[in-house]
Amino acid sequence: MTSVHRRPRGLRLLAVLLLLIPTLIVAAACGDDEPETSAAPAQTTAESAAGFPVTIEHKYGSTEITEAPKRIFTAGYNEQDTLWALGVAPVGVTDWMGFANGIGPWAEEAAAAAGPKPEMLEDLDGIQYEKIAALRPDVIIALYSDLTKAEYDKLSQIAPTVAPPEGVADWGISWRDTVTTLGTIVGKPEEAKEVIAGLDERVAEEKEAHPEFAGRTASFAMAFEGIWAYGESDPRSRLLTALGFELSPPLLELVGDTYSKKISSERADLLDVDAVAWIGSKADRRELEANRVYTRLPVHREGRDFFIEMERPDKAMNAIGFQSPLSIAESLDVLVPAFAAALDGDPATTPLEG
Repeated sequence: MTSVHRRPRGLRLLAVLLLLIPTLIVAAACGDDEPETSAAPAQTTAESAAGFPVTIEHKYGSTEITEAPKRIFTAGYNEQDTLWALGVAPVGVTDWMGFANGIGPWAEEAAAAAGPKPEMLEDLDGIQYEKIAALRPDVIIALYSDLTKAEYDKLSQIAPTVAPPEGVADWGISWRDTVTTLGTIVGKPEEAKEVIAGLDERVAEEKEAHPEFAGRTASFAMAFEGIWAYGESDPRSRLLTALGFELSPPLLELVGDTYSKKISSERADLLDVDAVAWIGSKADRRELEANRVYTRLPVHREGRDFFIEMERPDKAMNAIGFQSPLSIAESLDVLVPAFAAALDGDPATTPLEG
């Protein structure tokens, strides 16, 4: 097999940055208030808890899995975290963030408990079909991705491949649907329900502890060669609504059905909501603070915004953008107090240091 590039490296890198630096963090919400994706939960051919074979419906048709896979390769953005949360060790993962073996700091304990570390492959210049084939996977997972039909067809020649759900934007599957689908694929549907319930409980506790979030408008935005706003399908936006926030209708209208969109400096006024969490590098932050349109907005002048820098030692930006069951719990430790400080009515309060 020969390797086929998805798209020019520059565009591919931008897409990855929009996940990483829009990776608050990561596209994913918990709780009863989470907007549902338009895709139905994973459909199975068996009614029993872990019965095989199972058939997973997706945007390119359906994939039958005859037995619980022992060798799983993850071609998507964050599926390995869910596998580790379910106690399953993939044989290979796709590198998006530069962590050794694809294991983020929030996933180290779960990954160690699940089994051997996976081999890590890069995907910035295209899927490495030969290397994936060499891992002899039983199944290939690409749920949280922008997998094309051509790529799906090539991967399916290697092993049964599960593409993103039908009716969901690229990079748009919720963490809940990822957990449910993977629980079905590996024969652990009950364990999947436990993972979901555990994170739901954590988010519900944060929401109850902060009634001031209810009905307030909030947004994530990325400063990277301009301003990027996130849409309703992005996991970061879902996390906000799960905590009780509302999303800005004008901003959602502008972004449309994509997960993010670049907006001009002149339209920075669209981010004049009750609270904004910015993500990016120190250099990006300096550029934003030089943007006269944005810095004149009340949300900035009144201290209702904060910046989560990629250089933070706690890797909070990475956790927020990764949006897996393991990373969301850790990101809440930073996000919740930062939003609380932003909304406390005191401009002198610093929502986030470092």
